[in-house]
Amino acid sequence: MVVDIARGIAVLGMVFVHCVPTEGATSMADIFAVSVAKFLEGKSAVLFCVLAGMSWAIQAQRAQASSRFGVYVLRRCCALGVVGLLLHFTVWTTEILLPLACMMPLCLWLGRLGPVAVRSTGLLLLGCAAVLPAFFDPYLDEEGADGAGPPGSRSMAWSVIRHLLFDGVYPLVPWMVFPLLGFTLLHHGWFAVEHSRRRFGTCLVVAGALHAFSAFVNAYQDEMGDLAVFLSCRWAPTTVPFIFLTGFSAMLVIAGLVLWQQTLGLPLHVQRFALMGRASLTHYVLHIVAVMVPLRWAFPKEEWPVTVGVAAFVCYAVFAWILSVLWFRRFAHGPVETLWKLASGVSRT
Repeated sequence: MVVDIARGIAVLGMVFVHCVPTEGATSMADIFAVSVAKFLEGKSAVLFCVLAGMSWAIQAQRAQASSRFGVYVLRRCCALGVVGLLLHFTVWTTEILLPLACMMPLCLWLGRLGPVAVRSTGLLLLGCAAVLPAFFDPYLDEEGADGAGPPGSRSMAWSVIRHLLFDGVYPLVPWMVFPLLGFTLLHHGWFAVEHSRRRFGTCLVVAGALHAFSAFVNAYQDEMGDLAVFLSCRWAPTTVPFIFLTGFSAMLVIAGLVLWQQTLGLPLHVQRFALMGRASLTHYVLHIVAVMVPLRWAFPKEEWPVTVGVAAFVCYAVFAWILSVLWFRRFAHGPVETLWKLASGVSRT
């Protein structure tokens, strides 16, 4: 229940960030919406990745004895990658599905090697994140955040590899640290009620301190000079402060839901988010096709008013809520999830 609710929150947060611009506010309501979009930027996607890692770990536990698990994972990754490629080359170049399809087999392989391999790889990725910004920062102004790289690196093959590995919107280095974090949290029993209050309090304090640190660095970037490249909380290239800030924010949401479930019990209207979480892949694909593509057609420069973005988000959220409730009265999986399951084959004998 907690995984599905958190996944529903994550996908709604991603829809909000996609719909609502981060500038152009003309009223107090617009300023509030823009502030929420800026606050959620990056955090929803990271929460989605952490929960993806948890889901993969759960699948691996359920299929440990299966002789077909390797084939199942391969088919599952290929099916997800095909959908990601279709979105990437048609309507949405910043999709997250193709990177997740690349991360899934690597994370599952590391998970089978054990917790030490998972943690060691996560630390290695953090080390890479500390070095890469210094290498790519000089080229960001020249080519943009999703195309950074040194001169001579503009061939098609190298651009694709570079985009997936370390300078795309969701590069494997270092974004694979987030699903590995999901593996680690599941291994340490983060869905157990024991110590949930302490975990929530710790994450709240650390996340608050990291937000304050990020605000301080942003306010004094000029005074910090070259150090600002390493200390600023930036998505592209992904910096270490960004990883810690968004990672602890994701853990805060999970720990908060576990604590809420333990102390008060999750009310029905909150449990409804679990239905959206069970169809998170459906809603991710559907909002791109049904909301973002029409918005881009109507506003070719992608500069729609904040009120238009908020209205688009509210309409889709209501539609997604109703669709999820009606759909799961008759079916066990979301529409796209059902197709993905069929394409993946049988997970265990």
